[in-house]
Amino acid sequence: LAAAVMGAALAGWGRGPAAKGAAGLALLAGFAAADFVLWGRFLIAPPTVPMALAAALGFTFASTALHWLYRRKRDFLRHAFAHYAPDGVIRELLRHPDRLRLGGERRDVTLLFTDIQGFTAMSEAVEGERLVPVLNAYMDRLTDIILAHGGTIDRMVGDAVIAIFNAPLDVPDHACRAVRAAMAIDDFARAYSAEIQARGIPFKLTRIGVNSGPATVGNFGGSQRFQYTAHGDCVNTAARLETLSKHIGTTVLVGGATRDACPEPTLRRVGGFILMGKHEPVDVYEPVADPERLDAYRPTEKALHDAGPDARTTLDAFLERYPADPVAVFHRQRLERGETGDRVVMGEK
Repeated sequence: LAAAVMGAALAGWGRGPAAKGAAGLALLAGFAAADFVLWGRFLIAPPTVPMALAAALGFTFASTALHWLYRRKRDFLRHAFAHYAPDGVIRELLRHPDRLRLGGERRDVTLLFTDIQGFTAMSEAVEGERLVPVLNAYMDRLTDIILAHGGTIDRMVGDAVIAIFNAPLDVPDHACRAVRAAMAIDDFARAYSAEIQARGIPFKLTRIGVNSGPATVGNFGGSQRFQYTAHGDCVNTAARLETLSKHIGTTVLVGGATRDACPEPTLRRVGGFILMGKHEPVDVYEPVADPERLDAYRPTEKALHDAGPDARTTLDAFLERYPADPVAVFHRQRLERGETGDRVVMGEK
């Protein structure tokens, strides 16, 4: 029994085949040496051959069990991430499955939420056989964009897609990757919306919310049904930013924590929003791909943030050049209601 335990322990030793082979030979040599000493000094003949066989059987059975467990863990990882994570992440997890903590872990992540404007009304107005292929092609492209930028698909709910950046493996520039993914999704969604609307389907633009912060990430659920996802305040804030776009008229909004981790020159400040149910303001930014419009808005951005007396003047001057700018229109309406600065208290979600 002791020899079988030794063989099993050798199988579980975290070293390579060469080291295990040398240790196995040393174990057999130890059995032979014990036999020689005990017989020479005490005329005791231990069962050396059965001990060697027991050690070999213990090693074989333990190796088989460990290999089965490894295969099962590898299949689990492949099943869990095959359609939701970049190929490089999957390969790394298959090579080093212990890098994924299946029980969940606390880590800094960036969340990306997307949602199609007016999807419910569109689904009621358009026949399913026409809408399903349009939605499937849309989801395929969003998935491709997210994976290409290093994100992991958290889940798809109806027309919404939720992605995590910096999980399950480390992505040092996850905030910047998420912002770039959001901008790429926005570019695609605008072109795709125009294409589908030309077919007579009222496919509107996509709202996107991006936010960074600590979250608990892991597999949540039961043994038969689980999901790799993230929980935390930063997750809820990302979802709220996506919804906030509906009130401002934008398509992409980025939280201040993401902007701090990724000071992209394309981001302009929208304001500090006290979201419903929260007490502290969330700094909100919008990516602007047009450098001329971005530069033209900078004086207005500063005047609004400082609550300066020239905020309305600079805002009006900007609106003369860009009358359809959603952020400028939003703040112009606020100033007309007597509000000042860029601190906004939201009365609804």
